[in-house]
Amino acid sequence: MKALVIQPTFGLENLAVVDRPDPTPGPGQVLVRVRAISLNFRDLLLAKGLYNPKLQFPRILGSDAAGEVVATGSGVTRFNAGDRVANCFMPDWEDGPISDAAAKSTFGSDRDGVFAELVAVEERALVATPAHLTFEEAATLPCAAVTAWNALTTAGTSAGTTVLLQGTGAFPSSRCNSRTHSAHAHSLRPAATRSSLAPRHSVPQRA
Repeated sequence: MKALVIQPTFGLENLAVVDRPDPTPGPGQVLVRVRAISLNFRDLLLAKGLYNPKLQFPRILGSDAAGEVVATGSGVTRFNAGDRVANCFMPDWEDGPISDAAAKSTFGSDRDGVFAELVAVEERALVATPAHLTFEEAATLPCAAVTAWNALTTAGTSAGTTVLLQGTGAFPSSRCNSRTHSAHAHSLRPAATRSSLAPRHSVPQRA
């Protein structure tokens, strides 16, 4: 298989597509053929050495992907060959308050990522993707949902908290709204008017 790897040190010039042996799913693992990936600013920071200075090399990059199950290892019960799946950003965090250990299980940083043709991951590291989403759409979700969660949990929200959603990004804002409801908090969303959305400066068009 081919994979996007950074080695032997940081720097965009050290990114390369390399050949790796096809992985085989072990007990409790699922082999996924990656059909789509998405890039995050985090990926750029990682490659430049600005995100995880202790990154081990060589490292396959990438935290967000979607694909289909090719094979399963012994003991896997949630997925079968042909299922459409996307990965979780932190595979060791399943529920409840996050631990330091779970926070250090991210794809593309603490472990090899998903920018590869095939990935073998633990069953808990995957979720089924809805039928109405394309692979490309599903691949944009893993990191974005965690961004919304991080914004709310670091702010100390709890039941009864009132949260103002600025609408700085369509998906993170919608996820924040979803998270406030699941946390039994209240969300306030300012209404946009035509005048408030009007550009303040004209941008010359390139010929």
